[in-house]
Amino acid sequence: MRINQLAIGLCWIVSTSISHAQESEKRPLEVLFFGDDAYHHPLDRYQDFKEVSGQRGIHLTYEKRMEALNPANLSQYDAVLIYANHQEISPEQLAALTHYVDDGGGFVPVHCGSACFKKTDGYIALVGGQIENHGEGVFTARITDPDHPTMQGYKPFETWDETYHHHRLEKDLTILQRNGDEPWTWVRTQGKGRVFYTAYGHDERCWHQDGFQELLTRGLRWAAGEGISPPDLPELKYEVPLLPERYQTSQPVPKIQQPLAPEESLKLAQVPPGFEVSLFASEPDVVNPIAIHWDHRGRLWVVETLDYPNHQQPEDTGNDRLKIYEDTDGDGKADRFTVFADGLSLATSVVEANGGVIVSDGPRMLFLQDTDGDDHADVRKVLFEGFKKHDTHAGQSNLRYGFDGWIYATIGYAGFEGEVGGKPMKFDTGAFRFLPDDSKLEFLGKTSNNTWGLGFTEQFDVMGSTANRQPSWQIVGDNGPADRADRGTRFFPITQDVQQSDGWEPPIELLGNGKIRAKSRHYTAAAGHAIYTARRFPESWWNRTAFVCEPTGHLVSVGEMRHENAEFFTYFEGNNLYASADAWSAPVAAEVGPDGAVWIADWYNIIVQHNRPGAPFEQTKVDRGKGAAYVTPLREKPLGRIYRVYPKGSKNTAVPSDLIDGLSSPNLFWRQKSQQQIVEQRRTDLQEKLLQLAESDEGFAGDHALWALHGLGAKIPTALVHHTRPERRRIALTIWDSDEMPDFDPAKESDALVRREWLLLAGRMPLSSELSAQLQTLHDQHADLFQGVILQRCLAFASRDRESQVIAEKPKTHPVSAEQLKRGETIYGQTCIACHQADGTGVDSAFPPLDGSKRLTGNPEVPIRIVLHGLTGVVKIDGKPDVNSLMPPVMGLSDADIADVLSYVRHSWSNDARAVQVKEVEAIRSAHESRQQPWNSADFK
Repeated sequence: MRINQLAIGLCWIVSTSISHAQESEKRPLEVLFFGDDAYHHPLDRYQDFKEVSGQRGIHLTYEKRMEALNPANLSQYDAVLIYANHQEISPEQLAALTHYVDDGGGFVPVHCGSACFKKTDGYIALVGGQIENHGEGVFTARITDPDHPTMQGYKPFETWDETYHHHRLEKDLTILQRNGDEPWTWVRTQGKGRVFYTAYGHDERCWHQDGFQELLTRGLRWAAGEGISPPDLPELKYEVPLLPERYQTSQPVPKIQQPLAPEESLKLAQVPPGFEVSLFASEPDVVNPIAIHWDHRGRLWVVETLDYPNHQQPEDTGNDRLKIYEDTDGDGKADRFTVFADGLSLATSVVEANGGVIVSDGPRMLFLQDTDGDDHADVRKVLFEGFKKHDTHAGQSNLRYGFDGWIYATIGYAGFEGEVGGKPMKFDTGAFRFLPDDSKLEFLGKTSNNTWGLGFTEQFDVMGSTANRQPSWQIVGDNGPADRADRGTRFFPITQDVQQSDGWEPPIELLGNGKIRAKSRHYTAAAGHAIYTARRFPESWWNRTAFVCEPTGHLVSVGEMRHENAEFFTYFEGNNLYASADAWSAPVAAEVGPDGAVWIADWYNIIVQHNRPGAPFEQTKVDRGKGAAYVTPLREKPLGRIYRVYPKGSKNTAVPSDLIDGLSSPNLFWRQKSQQQIVEQRRTDLQEKLLQLAESDEGFAGDHALWALHGLGAKIPTALVHHTRPERRRIALTIWDSDEMPDFDPAKESDALVRREWLLLAGRMPLSSELSAQLQTLHDQHADLFQGVILQRCLAFASRDRESQVIAEKPKTHPVSAEQLKRGETIYGQTCIACHQADGTGVDSAFPPLDGSKRLTGNPEVPIRIVLHGLTGVVKIDGKPDVNSLMPPVMGLSDADIADVLSYVRHSWSNDARAVQVKEVEAIRSAHESRQQPWNSADFK
């Protein structure tokens, strides 16, 4: 994200800048890791060091843009580590870096840091020298100054690395290590600052060395100065978990970390420089918080789910509950906890609507209301039902009240099949919406896999995330699939204790005591996609930062949102809003609260995933519960925490004085609540004032006034489609309710998002000859205005043939009995669907498609062997990225189960292959009974 814009004014900079005073202060080091996109892969090396930094009291922030080298940004850090090959630096940027060091900042160029800005004398002098050329080899640099603080007690290490030769060495260097006769590690001072340089560090062969990580740690602490000492971090204790005797393991069960008290856990948390994290509530007051929401009074509502994932209960007899948390004395901590409703089961989300709340509760949408003011629900009404529960991590979630008065939500592959408003509906894996009075439901767009994230921009763009390797997408509005928006699918934890079942790339190393090294980490449990829509954070965050939780990585990541040609792009480049080195911390929700802070619901459990009982590759034979999740005593501990993250010294967003005042709040939360209250209370007495605001040049207030008028059913002036503000034009086109298209020329529209909205409106209208001619003109004469995937899709949507077409399904040539297909579909839903999806399309770069797979539909011996023993190696897919991840064996299936599920997938979608016989599975299982290793893709060429 835009780290260099974190300052929000001179006063804030001064109050949060790093002090280099002489008195020692115990706290983590704030370090800027400055990289680039060149061949040394700085982001990879950043990840290597970041994964060990959390337990060393070092907070790393990544940046690669040259404009980040400015005084305001640099002042937030104790040290700047440069590992990059930038060639040009402006005089202003060099002056900022030099002044930073002169004024007491630490400077740590590493390896290629001495090759940066090769023609800039001032930079070379700051480093103390420059690389001239290099060879390569395996060596150990020897210590030449054992009395220097960075070398006292330090043990050298052997590694492969490039063998640098330097020139233009400064005379004031203190050489700490040499490789042969070559200066290898040195220090120098400049002004009040310190410089530490080492030539180590070409690639992971060095960065994975404990000795190198220790060298960097010592160098950073020395460079930051004596005024900062390491914080007192809690000791992490590890024990071997006690698993049931019936479980079978192919290797020793690894030790797992033991939980920490809330205050101790927070010592292992990292937030951006200049920010702080505070505890609002913790166990026993909060247990398993899966969703958070606020009512129009600003009170926090928390869904606590004790039944998830396997303890499904009959209606009204569950153990889940909806609670109201309040801070009555204003000290920032909850002190009143009221159970609004209990008896819920597999509840996942809540939203305020129609004087009560709507809760997604197992198979149903439930309306709860308190009619006597005692904060306990005395009305309980089922709005509609049909959500399937055979796999409880694939259900519905993320209820949100839309600007248009609909309730928006997401769903996974478990799917929905029911009737709403007299209309039968069936869908899965995507986003949907329904009216609060349960009169209508619509499916909005298909996503790639389980969908646990949803959020709105301030202009009501609908964004979200899916669990596996697609942390950002947007709904287009053309009835097509969600459009992928993420740029990068990696996340960056501050600990190696990341126990994922997928989302990694081989090879994986189990190093013991919670240390699990992966080539890289990819989202496998991405949850939430709230966008920062308040003003308490610095301006660079406003309406352009998405928060995506990754509970397996113990973090809330930051995605920087940009848009071009109506397309959104969300960049995930190494930074987090919150990250913890405590392996129990499992953020599952991050939302912007009424105070302008971001609130985080921490599930706080060592096992948060649905289908993994312990560390990767444990290959434990386990049981599955009713929710299709592995049964393990490591799951479902009665713990939970709620945090708030905000800039240090910042104030809460002011509470509006009335509904009209609320429409202009700098926090979208209050604007939406005010708009919602106006509509639900049918405040027609405010209609004239709302119209004045809508026609004015007022920003927030005018936009939400127009949405409120729409909710009240008021007639909208046609002139608003030509309003001076593009946001107002866009809303007017969105809510247009006439049978005729407005007099509007999109070829004269400068804003791509407004052009998109006009095309979507055109697609909803009957295709008249006039509209058809206008679309043809746009296509032929103004193609430059419709660049990019989204606008092209919307143009096609507007221009499409409105006649419905029925395409006959091609008959299958290989018969499979209906009974076997039904059994196989059930097993597929319990074991395969999470990765390969309901439609067999898989997930790009993560899980290969089954639909159209020749390996699956060819000789049945091949898929039988893969199911029994697993598969590793590169899987090549025509027209799609290669997949290079390990598929573990599918444990616990009988020979008949395997025959049924393979018969199902070989016969489903476009596949048409014969059924698999039980005797075929028996024979292959017997022939390879002693095999312990997965098959390799090369075995099946």
